[in-house]
Amino acid sequence: MGWWATIWSAPGQNHGIWSNDNTSDDLAREWRNPSVIIATILMLSGDSVIRTALAQTAGNWYNPVCFSFGWLSYSLSTLVDVFGDGKLLPPPDYPVKVFNLASGYQRENRNWIIGRIVRDHQTWISKQEPLGDNAIRITICEAEHNRLGCLSVRYSKLHILGIITMTVQFIVASIPTILTNGQEWGVLFVTAIGTLLAIIMGSVPQWAAEKLPRGNQSPAGKLSRGGRQVPNGYILTAGNGSRDVIVIQNDKGHCMNLEELSAHESPMNSRPWLKFKRRSSGERNTELASEIWGYPKGFFITLCTSMALAIAWLLLFITIPALRGHTWFFIMVGGIGLLHNAIIAGIRRKPKQRNLPLKYKDIIVARKVMDGLMDLEMNIPGCGNLLVPEFYPGHLLKDEYEWWYEEDPNKRKKTAYDRKRIEESDRRYLPHSLGRPDGHTTFGAADIPTEAAHMKRHVHAMSREIHMENNPQGSIDQLIMTNELPSTSGAEDEASDTKALPTGQSDAKISSLQAGSNHLGEGVSSSEQPRSVSGPRQSQSDGRTNAPENLTKAPVWD
Repeated sequence: MGWWATIWSAPGQNHGIWSNDNTSDDLAREWRNPSVIIATILMLSGDSVIRTALAQTAGNWYNPVCFSFGWLSYSLSTLVDVFGDGKLLPPPDYPVKVFNLASGYQRENRNWIIGRIVRDHQTWISKQEPLGDNAIRITICEAEHNRLGCLSVRYSKLHILGIITMTVQFIVASIPTILTNGQEWGVLFVTAIGTLLAIIMGSVPQWAAEKLPRGNQSPAGKLSRGGRQVPNGYILTAGNGSRDVIVIQNDKGHCMNLEELSAHESPMNSRPWLKFKRRSSGERNTELASEIWGYPKGFFITLCTSMALAIAWLLLFITIPALRGHTWFFIMVGGIGLLHNAIIAGIRRKPKQRNLPLKYKDIIVARKVMDGLMDLEMNIPGCGNLLVPEFYPGHLLKDEYEWWYEEDPNKRKKTAYDRKRIEESDRRYLPHSLGRPDGHTTFGAADIPTEAAHMKRHVHAMSREIHMENNPQGSIDQLIMTNELPSTSGAEDEASDTKALPTGQSDAKISSLQAGSNHLGEGVSSSEQPRSVSGPRQSQSDGRTNAPENLTKAPVWD
């Protein structure tokens, strides 16, 4: 008979494919003590959650990421990344473009931290200043001093929450030991070893090397380029189609170098490690980190740690199936840790908690994107013009080009574009060329604009509308004349000529300026054309125009 008899044994026997156990008994046994599924859950679940949670909080000797399901899978995937591009941070999950106000250059962000800064900003600023039917919202900030520098990340309430969660995990894991008088200590042992391995992974110095640049942008104050002052700082935005723009002014030199951070250079190179004195060469005029076997010392530590942790997690994974009893407590420990890590991975954090403390100064909202860029230009010269090619890569309308061509702030309010905004003030905010009208809110020290400030802006707009309704004749000219900004040097005489004219003649002069804007300045090279427009073509069908071939004056940017 042999094996054939063993397979086809009688139903009453306890061997072969026939058994007295039925489905109900099998299910009851597994639900009482689910030992089979534990190893599978530990290996497959939550690796992406762990990686994102570490990216949020790691960078010091202690990180609040707890032991949970998915650590084995994460440790193996980390080996692939370390032996590949060498990076621990995940790729950015939110698209961002970084503009350098001083140089005018832009670059696509490749760093996870900057993407989260913009994502989180849009979330919590929307609760305080909703966009509604506005087309764009521009937040103006000023970078403040960061006492931690660029060597370690800031501790926060999340680290306290991590201690609380770990304590709860150990309490749950110790219950089987207490119930069995110290006989069943396997769950407590696995929890302790897993927590230790998780803390070691989060304390690797490469986290700080990737999350923070070498230092702050310098020098502080206004910068000069092309014989004139240019703003110092950065612009963060998702680009064309985005409704949020963050302007970070760096007049005091406190802002960390976001342009360098956005490049996210591989830690296999020397540059990310130069800020760590213990891991740099220490030699003068030598831009190299100290090396071990051809790798920077800091990256070599990451390489060895990742391999050791992968082996340790694998050994721990082999140990887990030996937990025959009280496995529900182990599942509770892993579930608590996974829930905690998921909260950390997705939670919103303020820029200060990412070593970028900001003082919020102003906010600009507009019903049209072009209106918002012009208002930004009036508040920070050169800043709005930098964004025009991004949001308007094609041709500009004639009145739009006339506005950007005019450098004198006192004359911009006399352009056809701003006059049209005044006429349509019932659905568009008044231009900032008139001063600081509605559509512009001033923050307190570091506070978000309150609802009262939001209502005050709209009351201001309504008062201007009533003024125009009661004075239809010459109301626009009156509004322009009574909101004169301080004139720049050399522009008083020309501005006074326009103001002295009656209403009709003033309109005629403005029309003549519009008609002659495309014929100004012959004999200047095309390299002086503004970057916001391209090419000397004009379309008669849609009224859009580009810069003329020759300009008598250089625009805001070369």
